[in-house]
Amino acid sequence: MPLPSVIILGAPNVGKSRLFNRLAGGRRSLVHATPGVTRDRLEARITLDQRTFLLVDTGGLSPGHQGELEKEIERQALAAAREADLLLFVVDLKNGLTALERDLAPKLRRLGRPVLLVLNKVDATSSAEENRAEAWSLGLGEGVEISAEHAVGISELCDAIEQALPEQPAPDPESIEAIPVAIVGRPNAGKSSLFNHLLGKQRAIVSAVPGTTHDRLEGFFDYSGQRYRLIDTAGLRRGARVHEPLEALTAAVARGVMDRSAITLVVLDAARGVDRQDLAVGGYALRTHRSLVVALNKADLLSRGELKELRTRTREEFGFARFAPQVPVSALTGRGLRVLKSTLRTVWEQGGRRVSTGVLNRLMKQFCRRRSASPRRRTVRPLYATQEGVHPPSFIVFGHATGRPHFAYRRGLENFLRHQLELTHTPLVLRFRSRRS
Repeated sequence: MPLPSVIILGAPNVGKSRLFNRLAGGRRSLVHATPGVTRDRLEARITLDQRTFLLVDTGGLSPGHQGELEKEIERQALAAAREADLLLFVVDLKNGLTALERDLAPKLRRLGRPVLLVLNKVDATSSAEENRAEAWSLGLGEGVEISAEHAVGISELCDAIEQALPEQPAPDPESIEAIPVAIVGRPNAGKSSLFNHLLGKQRAIVSAVPGTTHDRLEGFFDYSGQRYRLIDTAGLRRGARVHEPLEALTAAVARGVMDRSAITLVVLDAARGVDRQDLAVGGYALRTHRSLVVALNKADLLSRGELKELRTRTREEFGFARFAPQVPVSALTGRGLRVLKSTLRTVWEQGGRRVSTGVLNRLMKQFCRRRSASPRRRTVRPLYATQEGVHPPSFIVFGHATGRPHFAYRRGLENFLRHQLELTHTPLVLRFRSRRS
């Protein structure tokens, strides 16, 4: 049984995302003065005193003539509302009701779902009193008055949510530990399409308009007995091309997602090849010791020869992260997604592999017999080695030394351990500590 869901609905710029962040206890949804920043459905698991539920933030519904993007935003919002256990209809007491809100209220009542009226910006004292009676005319009750920005009335709202939700909380199916996977890449590389296809449902809005995704989106899928938490991020432009504050904000969110993920999935547009921004993402993953997978999206548009050439070029460009596997996929047709899921599993398993000290030291002896330690003045004579941790596999080599190990020595030992321990698709960390005789 899924968790009960509470959906936040309303016009643009009434404070939905700020309320979402306030209830979720952090900056989960982007807040910006630009109308329409939130487009996709954003979810967060919320636990109050007696209830656990799924809180969903939706895009602002726009009045008048709508383009394809606005229609898709409305479709996502209403689809979430039809599945909800409770609707939070947010209106703005500062600016008063709009024609859209008067038209939307009867539509929400016809859905047959409980609706809780949320009167936001109650701290705007000059206009709140005048607009309060107008909000009551919607026929949704007196509602709960709050200020999402200044945390006024939030405890009263939480009490009202608890009272409106089902008496018995449903068990949480996502209590199983999930592996966090961040999807990153340039705009229009197909990240949201891939996100939807891996989840097996339409969660992210897909549009030809660059930069459609602003917030991070999360969803879960299971493969081979393991649960994965997939996180879609906004498309990353080159730093020199990021001029607007909103773009800088979405880029910061994407980097934060990478920091909190175990695997970074870089999505490349096969028709455009590798860009410096893709390499920057790979470099960031390498510096932070994150596992890295490269998805060559839109591979179905290339001939066999063109795909082979692209894979060779990509391998050369990502030479600094030779452990990163490449997987040709098509987010449109689903081609290669089973291989991609299997690759994610392999990467995770290799990253968590543990090696006994005995096996590790036998391998160190083999390596020393096959190769001299390093160039003059940087001689290393290993005494023993031990594993320090996993994700990524980290090893400490203790030994006598007259200086720091040469780069060639470190690279040679790393390659030897990768081959012997079958750690070909994970970062590997080697630390050297000197023991004086």
